[in-house]
Amino acid sequence: MCEEVRGADFGCVWHCHPEIEITWVRRDGSSRGVGDDISPIERGEVVMIGSDLPHDYRNDARAG
Repeated sequence: MCEEVRGADFGCVWHCHPEIEITWVRRDGSSRGVGDDISPIERGEVVMIGSDLPHDYRNDARAG
């Protein structure tokens, strides 16, 4: 499955699944939570999230 997420304001609920997830970030974002780590989202990064590892991606709309 492939999913493209767009928009100035997005987020998903904290979740996990049995499949691995590979994410390619085309533009900067706000934050990514994976397991017990919260990190900024940076343009161009590729992230592989392991099976059954809780995670969430967020991009909060920025004023301006």
